[in-house]
Amino acid sequence: MTILNIANDGYYNVLVTLCGALAVEGDTNKDKLIDICSNKEENARKRVSQTLLRWTQLGFFVENDSKISFCDDAKNIKLNKGNIDKFRDQLKSVIRNILFDQSNNKYFWDSERTKAADFTRALSWVLAQDIYNFSLAKIDKVQTFESLQIKDPEKRPIQNDVRLNGLRVWANYLGFACKFKELMVDPTEAIKQEVLCLFKKNKAYAADDFVSGLAERLPVLDGGEYRLKVERELDPQQWRKPQNPETLSTSLSRALWRLELSGFIELEARADARKNRVIQREDGHQLKSFTHVVYRGTGQ
Repeated sequence: MTILNIANDGYYNVLVTLCGALAVEGDTNKDKLIDICSNKEENARKRVSQTLLRWTQLGFFVENDSKISFCDDAKNIKLNKGNIDKFRDQLKSVIRNILFDQSNNKYFWDSERTKAADFTRALSWVLAQDIYNFSLAKIDKVQTFESLQIKDPEKRPIQNDVRLNGLRVWANYLGFACKFKELMVDPTEAIKQEVLCLFKKNKAYAADDFVSGLAERLPVLDGGEYRLKVERELDPQQWRKPQNPETLSTSLSRALWRLELSGFIELEARADARKNRVIQREDGHQLKSFTHVVYRGTGQ
């Protein structure tokens, strides 16, 4: 079972279709749900069945007496004409929680029992890169970075076009990449959606608490459990980590800077604070130092 081999293990758009149908229909007979989502077309039925099986194995769906229902975390997601955007954001948050759940990453480096770990490993690795010198566009360049940074071939998270394509699709959908001329590593949307769940509006949070809160919710970010596992495998001669412990990675720096520019958060520098964090720009130059983060609103 994997996530990145989407041809065999499920397409995100099929997952969204299944969720939309289940949100409208409620607990539904398995065959009926597959028929609804495939229009009884043979090839579509196969894709729907594969996706339903995979996400039942991951714990997103529950099958009981041939009936399919949502897991507990997803049961409160409601779909109607007035809340489609909210439904989509809530759905992405639950999917991220499922993918990052420890039960789906228990055998983190095992290629046979990977469950969601292939996605988690690959995403952690790309978020650790210097995004100004790294691209998801071409497999040969990705492979060059992998081979230089990770000496053990079995631990290289992408390796081929199939996995890279799967990563592009899922990272974009789940808010860890965005399309601008080409697909760029950028966790802004994922962070924005999780800030809504984690933090209170207009309350100031110490920079360390804010960053660690994000890392607990999204453990592929700076300081997160899965991110640290991957970073420990990187050759320090080939991978440039931030210049000091206070400086955030270029991917997280870009996201926080974009969120401040949009008015969604405010990065404050208070003179009486003991600790600070630094967001960086290209070539490691300091962009801004901050000691507190305030969640201001929905932003633009």
